[in-house]
Amino acid sequence: MSKKTISASKNKLDDLFTYIKELRKLNNFELESQWATYLCIRVSGFLETSIRSIYIEYCSDKSHPNISKYVASNLESNRSQNMKPENILSLAMAFNEDWKRKLEIYMSEDGRKEAIESVINIRNSAAHGGNMSVSYARVDDYYEKIWEVIQFIIELCEK
Repeated sequence: MSKKTISASKNKLDDLFTYIKELRKLNNFELESQWATYLCIRVSGFLETSIRSIYIEYCSDKSHPNISKYVASNLESNRSQNMKPENILSLAMAFNEDWKRKLEIYMSEDGRKEAIESVINIRNSAAHGGNMSVSYARVDDYYEKIWEVIQFIIELCEK
């Protein structure tokens, strides 16, 4: 998934948010909460695939093909691991200590870390039959903050 593919995935997710926003006119809060939970699942998947693809693309551009293949294989084989903030930071650290430091500071600002934690927790709860109530507006806010983190990681890799 290149930056172009990340952008296309984001556009699809943006379209889904727009569609769900229209459903809010029904004033059915239970339906809104169910769709908001679904959006959390989609945002979580978007975060995970985007971060993996950013680092895979970075390796593809910067390293020997054998190393790139190894890193891609490692990142793909760890798909079962949630992209919790600590895992995102560990992954950044594996590439560059300074990236980890900068990312940690960035994620600690403006509720970005909390947005990631919340989306992951809601996704995990939904996947295991839990019942967490969340509003569309809250998920939309989480999505904005998560997109900021993705963009920041892209910028780190481009420097």
